Amino acid sequence: MNFQQFKNEIEEKLIYKSTFELQEFSYLPYVFGHGIVVYRVSGHIFRFSYDGKDNLLTCERSNVHEKYPKCNWTTLFQISGLILNEEQIDIL
Repeated sequence: MNFQQFKNEIEEKLIYKSTFELQEFSYLPYVFGHGIVVYRVSGHIFRFSYDGKDNLLTCERSNVHEKYPKCNWTTLFQISGLILNEEQIDIL
């Protein structure tokens, strides 16, 4: 799975859960597949950063009603790969 497919999968799952707004999407396939996708969900901003070289996905959340990109980020989890389980999706 590449980062574009990851973004599509997240959006398919979020549609049934709540309303969301895409804030930023950047995918660089020529840089080991590095990507960033940012969503606003229920007043929080969630940022997924993928480091393709290390195969590491990081999910961060802002405080309620902060403006992107000047957020104070709290790291929720870091995983290897691009596949989220149900527990990680329920955090959103």
